[in-house]
Amino acid sequence: MEGPEASSAPDENEARWNEKKMAALLDAGVDAIQRSRYVFIAITIAGILMLSAQFNAYLPWIREPVHMTSAEILKAATEKNPPVEGCGQGLSSGLNASQDCQKNLAATEAEFKDTQDHLRRELWEDLHIVDVPVLGLKFDVWDLQTIGSVAMAVLALWYFFAQRRENHVIGSIVDEAIKALDHKDAKKELPAYLYYGIAHHQVFSTATTKNLLNESKFMLKPLSAIRALTFMPFWVPLVVLSADALSIVLPHKQATLPNDWGSIAHMGGWQIVEILVRSIICLSMACYSRRLCREAGKFEDKTRTWFGGLAQRVDPDSAKRDHRLQELYNQEADRARNKKRNSGKA
Repeated sequence: MEGPEASSAPDENEARWNEKKMAALLDAGVDAIQRSRYVFIAITIAGILMLSAQFNAYLPWIREPVHMTSAEILKAATEKNPPVEGCGQGLSSGLNASQDCQKNLAATEAEFKDTQDHLRRELWEDLHIVDVPVLGLKFDVWDLQTIGSVAMAVLALWYFFAQRRENHVIGSIVDEAIKALDHKDAKKELPAYLYYGIAHHQVFSTATTKNLLNESKFMLKPLSAIRALTFMPFWVPLVVLSADALSIVLPHKQATLPNDWGSIAHMGGWQIVEILVRSIICLSMACYSRRLCREAGKFEDKTRTWFGGLAQRVDPDSAKRDHRLQELYNQEADRARNKKRNSGKA
């Protein structure tokens, strides 16, 4: 009687160990997916922050009232308080006007000038100082190409290691699920347990079959947009660098605070050296970020391929659902094309 009981004990221990191992793998997979998602969101927020700061420095709509000349201010004041008969054409017309009219126009002109001065004082803090949320960092927008490119390179490095770890963990989970599918004595619920334990935590790195990606515009367009966002550490610093380079050759006269350097011909030697050093740093960081993002994308593609293969074996209906979505997309596209064609004939 002791023999069978003794032999069953190792089996129970092994089963308990396998159960804990699967639970640990699932927890590690969920943590890896969340980690990659958080870094991706940080990259997106940082990229949008850089683009917004660059836009506010060069082309905000508020630049119009800030750069109004004295004549334009006087014209606006006159339009706000039209002169009455005998009031002349304004304060600078040289004509005799009543004291009430002069006071009225002077008060309106002073109001416009005070508003303009207030805007100029506030613009530097509101539009030309980049305030990084959560971290509490502040820096000038003209330093964006240097500080921003380095920060994006750091985020790209984080994203690379996050995707690498996610790839390794998901690969281990897929291997365990495939072994269970191929092993006759293994529990058939285990592959589904591993698959669904990970699938419902994925958002951006969704498991999609290769054939659907090749045929489906429905899935290809969103995934292409996600890929463009993951490469923000590369192309966003290049946008900032291009705008700064353009401002050197062709200064932005309509910017809220135009670059006082003017053209390269009017710059000092140290200014040119500083611009070149900043540009080299930005370009180097952008190229380094591109390499990291490309390698991270390879890890992501491998993860999607492995998990997509597991999805076909565990949940074959998922492919049918994807193809059904593609059919609905094609029907809607055909309906839109027919409507456009009919409206053109009419």
